[in-house]
Amino acid sequence: MDHHLADEIRSGAEAIQSTHNIRQIDFDFGQTTFMDSSGIGLVMGRFRELQLLGGKVRALHATREFGRS
Repeated sequence: MDHHLADEIRSGAEAIQSTHNIRQIDFDFGQTTFMDSSGIGLVMGRFRELQLLGGKVRALHATREFGRS
């Protein structure tokens, strides 16, 4: 996940969150082979927002190999 994809996901998430009472977001990284700092920022941003609302963010199928070549 690079900054272009992170921006696209962030825009979609913000649109959904503005119209729905979201209390949990699950990120499934099962097919993710790369993530830069923008992707990490995306996940952390959603985490901070939902934490303030008493919600949670889960990272599913995350591996240690993100970003390794």
